[in-house]
Amino acid sequence: MVPTGELRLDHERARDTDRIKVADHWITLVTFSPWVNVEKGKCEACIACGCADGSVKILTITQSLASVSSGGFVPTYSVKHSIHPCINEVVAPDKRHLSTLTWIVCKETRITVACKPGTITLVAPPSTALSWFGARTISLDTHRVSAASSPLHPATGVHYVQADDTLIVCFSDGSIHVIHHISSDPGGADENNDLNDGLLTETLRQAFAFTKEGKIKHSDVNRISGLLPYGSPGSLLWCQE
Repeated sequence: MVPTGELRLDHERARDTDRIKVADHWITLVTFSPWVNVEKGKCEACIACGCADGSVKILTITQSLASVSSGGFVPTYSVKHSIHPCINEVVAPDKRHLSTLTWIVCKETRITVACKPGTITLVAPPSTALSWFGARTISLDTHRVSAASSPLHPATGVHYVQADDTLIVCFSDGSIHVIHHISSDPGGADENNDLNDGLLTETLRQAFAFTKEGKIKHSDVNRISGLLPYGSPGSLLWCQE
């Protein structure tokens, strides 16, 4: 069994506060969701753990304020935490490598995004804000901009565009895949949306050509090692070889 632990800073010193057994395989990816207020003085977050067998498991952590002293002008509180004993397996093992595991927030609902060769899986809990729940797996097509183009490359960047309800996923071969209608029916192309796979992928390719003074061949790969939002809404920053 592979344990996962929590380290808490206590007077500038780290101490191990909790341990819980998660899986029979190596944990290769760990990502923490944003905290959500459950009620006054109580908040909740989730940890998604990606395992070597391709499965994804989610743990729920709760933190609450406990009154220590009510004397004086300012009451004193301590923070107590607990880990829900139920570990939820949201992606079944299939022995495929997880390249990226992260969270996005859509209409105040936390959605897990898991990228594997050729597919992107979205997992959402039951919510009145979304029109779907459970796991949705989207198969990816090949955007042929270079000799190495393939949807089997690892994902290197994930960004949710709230204004367009669209998920942008960048891959190391220099391609971008766009998933529309995240809140209602996650899927592929949307003809009425300017954010589309081909346009964004071609924009990355043109930027690569500019750095090479326009002298590129089909065999040249604009390998992307990272992509993230930057500055004003709609701006993206990426690193390429």
